[in-house]
Amino acid sequence: MLSNLLKKKPIEETTEKIEYIDRFELLDKLGKGAQGIVYLANDVKLNRQVAVKTLLHKNKDGEQIFNEAKSVSSLQHPNIIPLYEIGTHNEKPFLVYPYVKGKSLREYMDETGKLTVIKATEIISSVLDGLVHAHEKGVIHRDLNPSNILIDENDKPRIMDFGISTFTEHNTGDTNIVGTVNYMAPEQLNNKPVGAWSDVFSIGIMFFEMLTGHSLFKADNSMVSIYKIMNENILAPSTRNSAIDKTLDLIVLKSLAKEKENRYQSAIEMKEALDAYMHVETSDEITNTNWSTDDLVVREQATMLLLKKSLDKNKDFPVMGNSIVHMMQVNEGQDCAEKLAEIILRDQSLSSKILGLVNSSNYGQFGGEIKTISRAVVILGLGQIKTMSMSIMIFEKLNNGPMAETMKSNTCQSFLSAVFAKKLAGNLSTVDAEEAFLASMFHNLGKQIIIYFLPDEYNEILNLVIEKGIEEDKASKRILGTNFACVGRFIASEWQLPQNIIQGIQPRPQAITQKPLKMEEYLAQISSLTNEIVQAAACGNNEQAERELKNIIKRYKISFSLNYEKIIHILEFLYKELVSYCEALGINQNKNTFCKNFISFIKHDYEFIEDDSDDVAELPETSVNKKGFHEATLTYGIAKITGIMFKQYDLPEVLNIVVNTLQRGLESEHAIIIMKDSVNGEMRSQAGAGNDISNVMARFHFYNNPNNDDIFSVAMQKQTDIFIPDVVHSPLLKKIPDWCKKVTLPKNLLIYPVCSQKRCIGLLYIDNARVLSSKSKDVFEYIDTLRKQTAIAIKQKT
Repeated sequence: MLSNLLKKKPIEETTEKIEYIDRFELLDKLGKGAQGIVYLANDVKLNRQVAVKTLLHKNKDGEQIFNEAKSVSSLQHPNIIPLYEIGTHNEKPFLVYPYVKGKSLREYMDETGKLTVIKATEIISSVLDGLVHAHEKGVIHRDLNPSNILIDENDKPRIMDFGISTFTEHNTGDTNIVGTVNYMAPEQLNNKPVGAWSDVFSIGIMFFEMLTGHSLFKADNSMVSIYKIMNENILAPSTRNSAIDKTLDLIVLKSLAKEKENRYQSAIEMKEALDAYMHVETSDEITNTNWSTDDLVVREQATMLLLKKSLDKNKDFPVMGNSIVHMMQVNEGQDCAEKLAEIILRDQSLSSKILGLVNSSNYGQFGGEIKTISRAVVILGLGQIKTMSMSIMIFEKLNNGPMAETMKSNTCQSFLSAVFAKKLAGNLSTVDAEEAFLASMFHNLGKQIIIYFLPDEYNEILNLVIEKGIEEDKASKRILGTNFACVGRFIASEWQLPQNIIQGIQPRPQAITQKPLKMEEYLAQISSLTNEIVQAAACGNNEQAERELKNIIKRYKISFSLNYEKIIHILEFLYKELVSYCEALGINQNKNTFCKNFISFIKHDYEFIEDDSDDVAELPETSVNKKGFHEATLTYGIAKITGIMFKQYDLPEVLNIVVNTLQRGLESEHAIIIMKDSVNGEMRSQAGAGNDISNVMARFHFYNNPNNDDIFSVAMQKQTDIFIPDVVHSPLLKKIPDWCKKVTLPKNLLIYPVCSQKRCIGLLYIDNARVLSSKSKDVFEYIDTLRKQTAIAIKQKT
């Protein structure tokens, strides 16, 4: 291949030594590829060095080859290595190109690994320049890959081998694929018509690989590569490189659309999109400024340096960063409450605000009795207090200065988004709820830092957004040389936050998202989704908010099963959290813009649902009363247990209250707590309530065998909640052990593992509950609270 122009090797001896091809004296063999052999040669007639490529395949008829060569030889562009001429030797064609020193993009990538965003974008932009010229001449490359892009001695990318795939096609009507398989478009692999859009797909693959250092469709054999190209979903490159923003994600993913209609239809379309991204040309004012790439790099570096100096100079921020790092390092353990309390108590204001929040009306079941930070950790859990502390800490440090009210609004938005993320992650086994909270809370960290430290620059950005209608991301690049997400990741790195949290500081593309395959991508999508929803709800125009929310649902529908009603239900829950948050931090809801807009939307939408919902209008009064009884029973039991745990208590007393609360509150036939017998290791019932409970408990025991796949073993080994609403018709019927069927005859059942320090220490078992269904979201939350109280009680007393 021409890509090996610097790798000179002597011509290998063959049975027939070739010294000349036509008038070209062969000097060295440069390389051999699937399509032919490349020689360094001397053009005897013109006395110049050239590269001569002989083709190995049988060909189309000679007249057609030479007609196509005319089109290719007409390509004269700085980013294309032109075709000098074409001839035949021993009935096979050869191609003559100028000899250019340099290295292939493949070699360049192998040496450097992942390229910077700026460098990768510059290379692709130059390659697209050459392609635009070729496409305008009606010439399609059809075999673009890193081996066919030469980086010359002046660091200029140049496309090689135009026309090779055309010249080597067969004229027999067969369907052999010609080209480099793992860089080919789906339509090429299906032998469908190709066009400029096919070259765009190849460009997209190379762009992805330069940005991420990851081979997109490489495999052990070509059939696997073809399957990947045809079937595998492509994740945004930002999942592998946090420096990539949402705009660049969108450009890359559009170039890689499997259906050609969804791709850029030509190189010029992709080039225009990339230029708009590179130069931030979104208005006449910005276009006339003519910022170069170097200018933007200098501005970005200056912004980061200024922020670093400001952070170091402000005595509060190193302390806050240090506290955040130490909090992140506190994990579940015997003395975790004391360790976290020690960190929090260093800040008296933080301590008082946490105690104010945990004793607010939103945590009324604890009766205002939480007097110490360590007790708050024991009752509410380590994760809850950690996330609460970090959100309050950031508010405390950023709520003053010339833009205090703006900061308060942004902090409230971040807090509600984080609570939303935690609630959403609670339904996903792949995502840790605490990490989801933190990723969402820090999602807009960069924006908050700019508002606090660079208020004048932020106002300039705001003016471009409001007055010029420019996207915030592009406006921030215009003023700062970078965007808020990059600033946020910079600060998060300075604070040594975990990489998956930093990954969440990344806006998603405006296109429909793909289902995430990894936990990091789930975190990033949850972070973006929850912030977008909360921001939309507080936009200040209720009709616009409704439209935006429905659009967000469509964009994230593949990843999350949300509908408008579910979102409104969660936003109503967030309203209660907002009230408590504002009470604890002294924020006046009636004066704060975010709070006023958010509350206005909640009340507007609540009234709308209430007026138009037939289900609510026709709900029988007895059902309402019954629902109230169930909730009251469960709430009372939780409050009673909380009160007991503040005092000296016996474990059996707490366990009995738990099972009685569950049995009465759910109107179940049986509610049982199962624990491991310390003598023989058997799982035995320790507390129970319900019909004939003494007889049932006596027969309710089993050994946990890791090799078993029954529902009890699975719940313990995988620490998975199991709910079967209809046992008889469930495919899990065969997974219910015979002894259980004989003892309880369950029609529906629920098994919750009780865990401590990531170890299953028991099970909650409930069967034949009258008020338990897959729609009983609130009820499941009550059960989860009782499960946590059970875990705390067992942990403290065993």
